[in-house]
Amino acid sequence: MNEDGGDRIVKFASDSAPRPVRSLIASIILPLFLYSCANQTDPFPTFDVPARFTTPVNFSVTPATSSRTPRIAVEGSGAIDVVWEEDGEILFSQSTDGGSSFTIGQLISDPLTVSTAPAIVVDDAGNINVAWEEDNVVVFSRSTDAGANFSVPQNISNPAKISNTLGISVDGAGNINVVWEEDYDIYFSRSSNGGGTFSSPLNLSNTLVSGPTGFSATPDIAVNGTGDIHVVWEDGRAGSPDIYHSRRTYYGAWSEPARANDPQAGDQTTGTPLNWTFSKPASPIF
Repeated sequence: MNEDGGDRIVKFASDSAPRPVRSLIASIILPLFLYSCANQTDPFPTFDVPARFTTPVNFSVTPATSSRTPRIAVEGSGAIDVVWEEDGEILFSQSTDGGSSFTIGQLISDPLTVSTAPAIVVDDAGNINVAWEEDNVVVFSRSTDAGANFSVPQNISNPAKISNTLGISVDGAGNINVVWEEDYDIYFSRSSNGGGTFSSPLNLSNTLVSGPTGFSATPDIAVNGTGDIHVVWEDGRAGSPDIYHSRRTYYGAWSEPARANDPQAGDQTTGTPLNWTFSKPASPIF
C-alpha cells in the first residue's frame, strides 16, 4: 500500500491503464502457483530418503582365505561381473538377478602362477575382457559366452621386465586397450581383433630417469564416445609425485605427457598443467 492507504500502482508498457499490485498478484502469480500445485502431488517437494544397500553377499570361494582387489563391470543386460584375487589366483563370478546371488567363483588364471591386480571391462556385445598381473607380466583373457568359459591367458607385456598395476578399457568398435606400469614407465597395448593379438607395448610416459625419483606408476585409462583414448598416471619425474595425462585421438598419435594437477599442489618446478574445467552438477548426489 502507498502512504495514503491505497494500493501501489504498477504500469506495464502494454497496459492501457496502471494496475494495482494486488491485481498483478491475482492475475499472474496466483495462477502460476495454482498450476504448480495441480501438476505436483506436493507443491513444496522434498528429496527422497537415500536408498539402503542390500545385505552383503559373500561369493568368494573360500571364506577362510584371503580375497582382495575386487573389480566390477555391469553388462547392458544388467548382469554383474566381478573378478578378484584369492590366494594368488584370479576368480570370476556373475550375478544375473541384480546381485541377490552370484555364481560359484570360477578360476580364470593359471593355478601354477601367482596372479594379482585384476581389471575388467565388458564391451557393447557383452564380451568380458579381463587383464591381470601374473608372475610379473600382464596377461589377458576373454569370455565370449557370458563368462561360462575364458580363453587361455596370453602375455601382452615385455616378458623381460616387471609389469604391474594395470587398467583396461574398450571403445565402441570393440577395440581393447590396456595400460600398465613396467620398470618405472607406463606402457600401452591394443587389440583390434577381439583379443586375438595385441600390438607391441608402447612406452607412453618416457620418464627418462630410472629409479625411484623418476618413477611412473598406477595408470588408469578411459575411452570417450568418439574413440579418443585418455591415460593418466602418477609421475615423479619432477622430483615429487604429480599426475600426468596423455591422449590419443581415434586415428591420431599420442600427445606428449602433460602434468594434469595444479603445480601448486605438487612440486614447484616448471611444467605445463592441463586446463581442467568442470561443470556444476545438475542435481545433488546422495
